[in-house]
Amino acid sequence: MKPFYIAILFSLCIILPVRSQSNLLDTLRVSKDFSNSSLNEIVENIEGSCPVRFYYDENDSGLSAFSYTGSFRDRPLMNILTGIFRDSPYNFVFLPPGNVIIVPDKYATTRNTVKVKYSDMTIIGDRRDRGKYHSADLSGVIRNGATGEPLVGVVVFSEESGKGSVTDRSGEYSITLKSGKTSIQFSSMGYETVVRKVELISSGELDLDLFEESVEINEVVVTSERPDKNVTQAQMGTVELTAMEIQQIPSLMGEADLIKSLTLMPGVQTVGEAAGGFNIRGGSIDQNLILVDGTSLFNTSHLFGFFSTIQPEVINGVTLYKGNIPARYGGRISSVMDIGIKETPVDRFTLNAGIGLINTRINTEIPIIRNKVSFVGGARSTYSDWLLNLIANPEIRESSAGYYDFIGKLKWQINRKNAVSFFTYQSSDRFNLANTTRYQYGNRLGNVRLQHIFSGKLFISLVTGYSEYELGFENEKYERDPDARIIRSGIQQINSRIGLTWIPFIKNTLEAGIDAVKTTIRPGEQDPLTEYSIVQQEILEPEQAAKMALYLTDEYSPVRWLGISLGIRYSYYRYLGARSVFIYDPELSRSAGSILDTVQFVRGEKITDYSNPEPRISVRFSIDEKSSLKTGYNHTVQYIQLLSNTSAVTPTDVWKLSDLYIQPLVSDQISIGYFRNFLNNTVEASLEMYYKKIRNLIDYKNGAVIIMNKHIESDIVNGSGKAYGIEVMIRKNSG
Repeated sequence: MKPFYIAILFSLCIILPVRSQSNLLDTLRVSKDFSNSSLNEIVENIEGSCPVRFYYDENDSGLSAFSYTGSFRDRPLMNILTGIFRDSPYNFVFLPPGNVIIVPDKYATTRNTVKVKYSDMTIIGDRRDRGKYHSADLSGVIRNGATGEPLVGVVVFSEESGKGSVTDRSGEYSITLKSGKTSIQFSSMGYETVVRKVELISSGELDLDLFEESVEINEVVVTSERPDKNVTQAQMGTVELTAMEIQQIPSLMGEADLIKSLTLMPGVQTVGEAAGGFNIRGGSIDQNLILVDGTSLFNTSHLFGFFSTIQPEVINGVTLYKGNIPARYGGRISSVMDIGIKETPVDRFTLNAGIGLINTRINTEIPIIRNKVSFVGGARSTYSDWLLNLIANPEIRESSAGYYDFIGKLKWQINRKNAVSFFTYQSSDRFNLANTTRYQYGNRLGNVRLQHIFSGKLFISLVTGYSEYELGFENEKYERDPDARIIRSGIQQINSRIGLTWIPFIKNTLEAGIDAVKTTIRPGEQDPLTEYSIVQQEILEPEQAAKMALYLTDEYSPVRWLGISLGIRYSYYRYLGARSVFIYDPELSRSAGSILDTVQFVRGEKITDYSNPEPRISVRFSIDEKSSLKTGYNHTVQYIQLLSNTSAVTPTDVWKLSDLYIQPLVSDQISIGYFRNFLNNTVEASLEMYYKKIRNLIDYKNGAVIIMNKHIESDIVNGSGKAYGIEVMIRKNSG
C-alpha cells in the first residue's frame, strides 16, 4: 500500500470521466469471503486477485477500527465494494485505470456512489441503427447484489411512457418501449430503488443487481416479501408459512411439524393431538389435496399422526388455500396445501444434522456445478422403541414403532431461459402392537419438471409425476391362529400438467393449462398369514379412472381500489374397466341380496363418466391503503373419497373412486372478509365469514364393512351437508 494524499487523488478523479470507472469494476467478477476482516485484510485480499490498487488515509482512526463480515459469489467488484462500505461512514471513488480511493462520506459526491454510475446513460443496441426502429424490447435479469439470487417481483417502470413490468420467478423481466432516451426505475420491497438512464436503439438486454436497503433502527425487524399482501391481493382464505416460521413453532418433543403448525391457523383443525390429517372448514380429511412439489401425497403422517411426513428443513414454504382455491388446482373440495421444495441453485456445500428424543435427521445442499446444477435433500429415521419400553402396560411395552423418510430434488439451470428438475420422496412406517397386529405403510413420489421462459412476461411449465401409497396389515391374535391374515391395498396416480403464465402488463396476470390424471386403486388383497391359517386368498378387482381438466385464470386490477380474480376449470372424469359391476333391484335398498345381475367391462372400457365446470371468483375492494373488503365464490368437484369408519385417518382406510353408485362430491362456498394491517404492516388482522354446501356426501349403514368388501356400494348411502362459520385472526409478522 502506497500512502498518498487523499485530497490530491480525489481532485484528479473529478477531472477524469466517470463512465470509465464502471467498465473495469463491472468486468471484474470475483468471489470473496470476509469474516470480521479489517480494512488492511480486505485490501490485501482484493489486490491479490484483482488488478486494482487501494489508497486511503492510514492515520484515520475510523478506518483502523473498520471491519466487515460477508460473502459474495461471482459478483462484480463494484457490487462487492458497495456492499462492504454500505453501512459505514466511508465510501469509495474509482480513479482510472485501476485505483480505488477510500474517503469519508463528506468527500463523496453522494452516499451511494453506485447510483451515480446507474444514472449514466446506457446505450442498448447499435448506434448505427438510431431511428431505424419505432419500438424495441428491453429484457434482463435482476439479482440480489450480495448473493446473486434472482429477485422475484421487482417492479420495472419507465417514467416517460408509464409502462411497467415485474420480474418472474427467475428474476427476468421484459418491457416494450418506444425507441429513444428514457429513465427506467427498478424497485422492490426491502431493496434500494435504482434509476437507469437508457437510450433504447433496438431490442437488447439490461441486467441489474439490487442491494438490500439499509435503515438504521433500534431493533432488528424481519418482514415478509410483501407485508401488505393480505390486503392488496384479491385472494382470500389463504395461509402462508415459510420454512423458518414452521421451525420456530414448538411441537411434540421439540420437532418442528408442518401440519401441526397449520392447525394454529383459523379454520384448520384436527380430531386430536396425535391424529393424522387435518380438517378445513367442516370438511373431512380426504377433502384436502396435499401437493409436494406439485405431486399428490396421500398419507401425511408418521406414527399414526404424531409427526408429519415432510421435513421443514428442505421446503421453501407452504401455502394453504382454504377459501377461494385457484383454478389451476382441482380434485378436492375443501382445501389445497401446496408444499414447495427448495430449488435455488446453491454455490456452497452445506450439511445439517440433528438428534432428537425419538429420531435423527440430516439435510444437505450440494452444488454439483456451481449456480448451475445443485441437489437439495434430507432424510429422517426414528428409534422410538425405547419410549414404548418405559410404559407399564405390557401390551405397549412389547410393541414397536418406527419410520423413515427421504426427500431429494436435483435442479439443472440449463441457461437463463430453461431449467429441468427431478424430485423424489419416499417414506415408510411400521407398527407392531404386542406382536399381534402389524402395520406397514408408506408413500413413494417422484416427478420431472421442465421450465421455459419465453420472456419476462411469458413462461411455461411441464410436470409429469408419479405418486403411490401402499398399506400392509397383518393380524395374528395368538400362535397358530386359524384367522391370521395379511391384507394389502394401495393407490397409484400418474399425472401430467402443462401450465402457461402470461403477464401482458403489470396489473394483469393470465394463467392457463391442462391437467391429466390416471388413478388406479387396489382395494384389497387377502392371504393367509401362516400355514395354520384357514383364511382363503381373495383379491378385489382394481379400480381405474382417468381425469382431464382445462383451466384459465385472469387476475386484474383495473384501478387501485379494485382487484378481480376470475377462474374457470372444466373437468372431465371417466370411470374405466376392467371391472365387474353389480346391477341392483331398483325397488330395494342396495345389498348383497338385491343384486340382479353382473355386467363385465373390459380393460379401458368406459363404465360411467362425469363432467363439471368449476368457476371461481374473488373480488377485492380497497377501503384505504391499510384495509380492504373481499368476497368470493368457489365451486369445486371431487372424484375420489376415503372410506373410513373413524374420524381420524388410519392406515386401514380405503380410497374409493366415483362410479355408477357413488357420485362425485360437489361443493359451493361463498365467503366475505375484512382485512386490515396495523403498525406499518407488522400486524395483520382479518375477519372472514363463509357458508359451504356439499352434495353427494357418503355415510355408512349400520354394520358397514370397509375392508375386503367386494360390493362396498351396498353399505354406503349418499347425503348432503353444510358448514358455516366465522374466522378471526390477528397475526404479528415481525418485531
